[in-house]
Amino acid sequence: MMDYFASSIFVTVLVWAAARTLYVRWRGVVTTATIIAQKRHCADDGDIHSPVVAFLTKEGVRIEAEGKAGVNAANTPFCVGEQVSVRYLADNPKRFNIVRHEMPYVLCLFLFALFAVAIALF
Repeated sequence: MMDYFASSIFVTVLVWAAARTLYVRWRGVVTTATIIAQKRHCADDGDIHSPVVAFLTKEGVRIEAEGKAGVNAANTPFCVGEQVSVRYLADNPKRFNIVRHEMPYVLCLFLFALFAVAIALF
């Protein structure tokens, strides 16, 4: 019984994260951003680097925020100064996705959710 409960919570969190990403994809405004830094976070299995971007909203407000597309140091796909497309929410511009990382992120979350359901059922 506890396995089902733990799996349900895990699946709920994954689906919620995927839904947030899809919401930004469906409702977001696309613009060009510049990678201005890499923020390093220490983890047990190595350092994780997240891009920090700067962009202008359609109202001309400059936004600087950290992206959630963090990767380990060996696979860092972003270079400082690189131009990337971002999709942000007009009412909350600090909530954004880097366009090229939206769907792989969502697909991974859904696959993990399906895996958790399969484990709980079998």
